Amino acid sequence: MLHAYQTLRDEGFLELRRGRGAIVMHDAPRLDDVRRLAAELAAAARERQLAPDTVLALVREELAR
Repeated sequence: MLHAYQTLRDEGFLELRRGRGAIVMHDAPRLDDVRRLAAELAAAARERQLAPDTVLALVREELAR
């Protein structure tokens, strides 16, 4: 469980405060950028009539690099 909290902290979604717990950060700008890019990717995939599984496989491949 601690690893999950640390990952969320590292990605800017949580602020861990000693003795006070975890605070959810509402201003995670990197998420907004990625969401916009994901929407663009989804639109391009639909335009090219690519299957969702194909697109997800491509994204997983890129994330694994």
